Amino acid sequence: MTTSEKKTTKKAPATDRFGQFRDRAILRKDQTGVTLVTQEPFVVGEADGFSREYTIKAISYKTRLALREAATHGDETRAIALIFGSDLNDILSDLDDYEAETGEDPALVLNGLAVVIMEHFFGKDAWSKTFSNASI
Repeated sequence: MTTSEKKTTKKAPATDRFGQFRDRAILRKDQTGVTLVTQEPFVVGEADGFSREYTIKAISYKTRLALREAATHGDETRAIALIFGSDLNDILSDLDDYEAETGEDPALVLNGLAVVIMEHFFGKDAWSKTFSNASI
């Protein structure tokens, strides 16, 4: 066989193999996890009681894995930090102001906000489906 007669085999695109991996996972009866329902950012701002606008981008797969690990181990601080990222300190300052003004528990506001954000990106009951063993 000459060089010009050699058979060339094409490598399948990664997306084809990824599709096969995904399909195999779907067959598992104990499959867990959630799927993004939107890539649209979640935005809260002054109208919601915050000092400025905060934009939370869609939670990446890498971050979801870290968030699930934190929630599984009851590490509420880590889970909240993963959701809010670099805005966390400013959000916490706003919640400190809320507590000083109202006497209300800011942890309840923060926890509720985290649940609403998860439901925005992953649909109704996403928090309980994904993090059923942890409370954040």
